Amino acid sequence: MFSDSLQEAKLINDHLRSLGVRSALYHGGLNEKARDDVRLGFQPETGEPRYDAVVATSAAEAGINMQRASAIHHYDVPMTEKSHAQRTGRAYRQGQLGDVDVHNWHTNSEYERNARARLKSKLHLAEVFQTPLANLDQTGIGLHHARVLAEKQQAA
Repeated sequence: MFSDSLQEAKLINDHLRSLGVRSALYHGGLNEKARDDVRLGFQPETGEPRYDAVVATSAAEAGINMQRASAIHHYDVPMTEKSHAQRTGRAYRQGQLGDVDVHNWHTNSEYERNARARLKSKLHLAEVFQTPLANLDQTGIGLHHARVLAEKQQAA
């Protein structure tokens, strides 16, 4: 589960634990060892996991792989479309163990209505500056496209 607010993430984690859920808190204030402890507690390299849920701030948006996850919950509206994609992408990694459900939880408060409108406008603005090929990765057709462009540049 992701929240932009550390205070909210702590409250969610405490609530989950009060219900008996084995959850851990992951945030930017943790040192590398503590972050690794949470990550390996959720997705150990060997043995049984110690955690069944991780409640995280934006510190976990990039770089942490959670192939064991079966659901991603966005407790609040992320600040940017890229942030939403990064959060969701934590589970969609090579070696994913199954389907992943993505849930966007938000209220109809003025703040979150404005945040959703901001995301929508930023998404449309990004489309103006991106070509249809901008989102290809460097495998498959993306790799082929990059090779063709490189060959054309060398021939010129």
